[in-house]
Amino acid sequence: MNKTTHILVILLVGALALIACQASAPPSGGGAPAPTQPSSSESDSEPTPTQSSGISAGSEEPLELSDVSEGLSSLDSYRATFTMSFDGKDAEGQPEQSAWSFVEEYSKNPPAKRTRFTTSETGDASAVGSFETIEVDGKTYSIFGDVCASAGAEEAPTADTTFSPSNVIGDIESSQFVGAETVNGVSAKHYVVDSSDILALGAYTQAKAETWVADPGGFVVKYTFEATGKGTLLFGTSDAEGTLRWDYEVTSVNQPVDITAPENCGGAPPDVPLMPDATDTSSFGELTSYTSASAFADVVAFYKEQMPANGWAEDTSGAFTAENFTTLTFTQDGRTASISITFDTSTNRTTVLISLSGE
Repeated sequence: MNKTTHILVILLVGALALIACQASAPPSGGGAPAPTQPSSSESDSEPTPTQSSGISAGSEEPLELSDVSEGLSSLDSYRATFTMSFDGKDAEGQPEQSAWSFVEEYSKNPPAKRTRFTTSETGDASAVGSFETIEVDGKTYSIFGDVCASAGAEEAPTADTTFSPSNVIGDIESSQFVGAETVNGVSAKHYVVDSSDILALGAYTQAKAETWVADPGGFVVKYTFEATGKGTLLFGTSDAEGTLRWDYEVTSVNQPVDITAPENCGGAPPDVPLMPDATDTSSFGELTSYTSASAFADVVAFYKEQMPANGWAEDTSGAFTAENFTTLTFTQDGRTASISITFDTSTNRTTVLISLSGE
């Protein structure tokens, strides 16, 4: 198991432990350590929210939220970013850093969504990786490094996040109201979050958490968490000592978000045509597949006519034909196109698989 996979496994285990602890931990005020307030120097290191008047501290009920991403569906567009990072040293005093980030952009009209996951680790270039999905124009694109896959989407993208930060953060409860502020261009209520459940896990010597909730709107505009200690749950080795941070922010609220389909996302090139009635089209790298309501013989005839019309020469040396199945091979300028055509008698549909190789 490489380090990146290890991070994701520990992330899941840690999140489950955190949620379970929050369900069973005693209410704050029963002797659990109080949340650590940020120092003035720490506050100066981050963008300073604009303080507004009208609501005084102590005049609000404690905040209770079961889902950090709750309320996003009410927005026309947004960009949600969630980053977890660890910065510390191992038992030998060597630097140890890890980061995991999730960025999601959403537009209601036209409906589109882009989601990107990224991981990285100190001193391990192979552990740096990313995965991206784009839902737009009735298709879903998945990008794994240099490989792009696409498939038809049965439903339009929705505002519910692909990955919920609440799986890590857990519930927000017993939070103390601080004041009204403007964050990321949104009017919000500022709360200091009870961190006693985190400290009760025993991994940290101190922890602090704050959140800003849109007013009106009710969605979390910003959430920050910072903890220091040994044996961090989500990042670092068990003997590492350092600082763990969780940062969640919603920006570009109801502002234009540009989400477009990726260029050259694998699949058949323009000179390898698809049947006019092609449906269920998908691609992965140099592979393309689709189904057609046309008769088996008509699909075979289509490729025997259209491929030469696009400059391809048929190679019959490796041709194979059986009942309701045939393979066709065409070559052009060092490229080879292999086309498998299958008729399914149970659905009365023809499936086509196109594979390209060469330059």
